[in-house]
Amino acid sequence: MFRIGRVAPILPDFVVADAFWITFSALYLVGLVLFAIKTHREHRDGTLNRARFRLVASTAIVGLMVPLFPNLDTAFQGFNAWHSFQYLGIVWLWNRRAYDAGQLRGVVPRAISRPERAGSFYLTALASTVGLLLVILCAGWLIELLSAGRFRMFGLDTIPIDPATGRPEYRPGGVLLAYYMVAFSLLLVHYLHDGHYFFRPRDLRGAERLAR
Repeated sequence: MFRIGRVAPILPDFVVADAFWITFSALYLVGLVLFAIKTHREHRDGTLNRARFRLVASTAIVGLMVPLFPNLDTAFQGFNAWHSFQYLGIVWLWNRRAYDAGQLRGVVPRAISRPERAGSFYLTALASTVGLLLVILCAGWLIELLSAGRFRMFGLDTIPIDPATGRPEYRPGGVLLAYYMVAFSLLLVHYLHDGHYFFRPRDLRGAERLAR
């Protein structure tokens, strides 16, 4: 039993089946073995990037521990915050590289990506986060309003019972619903940008030169 916020979600039968966790545990072990083989080969050839190895290894260990905490929402968001700070550093390096190469477009990206403007870069990210939180709060309020109170902004004090089945009904707060709808939409855009960046031909060629 784990909780998301104050609510214990009702999971579908296929999620709680043994085959589900066994399958994904096996996939995790396969990935772990492949990573170990790759690391061993790079160490043998003298091409191991130790900083990247430490980052991936620590992330794998922490990620494995996250589901063991009783409140999955708090544990996952803590892990997500750690990842977010890492990713801001990666974006800063990307922008710095593009700025030095004269490839960065837009007045604001160029203004916050200069060598001496790292503080402005992080303040801009912080301001964007605060703005996003305000959007989520407004969306949560609209969910409560449009649902006539069925979904309260911060959830219900007691878990309602479905009169048709007599089973507890999972009904998260409007803010939580808004968070997952808004934040996850941005997360999908983030994945799209990642795929576009990592598979640009000139960056692949640059990575091949560095590998040599």
